[in-house]
Amino acid sequence: MDEFGESKIDFDPTYKYITGSSNYNWESKPAWTDRILSNSLMRQTSYKRAEINLSDHKPVFATFETDVKIID
Repeated sequence: MDEFGESKIDFDPTYKYITGSSNYNWESKPAWTDRILSNSLMRQTSYKRAEINLSDHKPVFATFETDVKIID
């Protein structure tokens, strides 16, 4: 079984925003809370956070490539 891992995070923390804004709530320490793990069968091509201001979280998303065997 392949082990799972996470690609390098190169975006700002995704949690503890003032709801409805892009400003951190510094009374609580900002953190990276939403994570995406993958295994060696997939190649991750992007890993980012969405700039959505609906809550105190900013969701993360990733895209992947993988080889697929087609059987006819």
